Amino acid sequence: MTIYSQYADAELADLLKSGDRLAYEEIYVRNHLLNQIARKDIQGRYIASIKSFAEENTVITDHRVRENQLKELIDREIAALPPRTREVFELSRKQHLTYREIAEQLGTSEETVKKQVSGALKILRVKLGILVYVLMLINY
Repeated sequence: MTIYSQYADAELADLLKSGDRLAYEEIYVRNHLLNQIARKDIQGRYIASIKSFAEENTVITDHRVRENQLKELIDREIAALPPRTREVFELSRKQHLTYREIAEQLGTSEETVKKQVSGALKILRVKLGILVYVLMLINY
């Protein structure tokens, strides 16, 4: 009896062409086994990829939700400032204008602008707390 497992693929192909059923079975078992190994490897990588994606996006989503909530809180408190103070604060923090540029644009003195920004920061510091205040200075 011939041991087909010892034959090379090319030899098995020649035997298959001549109608050898046992050569066919050997080729089928080999390819079937290789296909199963390949499927398990692909399946393992796919599961690992999904798990990694799920873990990363949960953290990213959580941070984005918290960041958006914080921004809404800050924007709500800025909107609650007196109109002129809010305008000066937004020109300073959102448009990054200097006190001199703000004073020229609004037709007032630099000292007045400085006092209004300082007053806005005091109000926001009290309402938002020190942590939110620091985060606001970083983001605005």
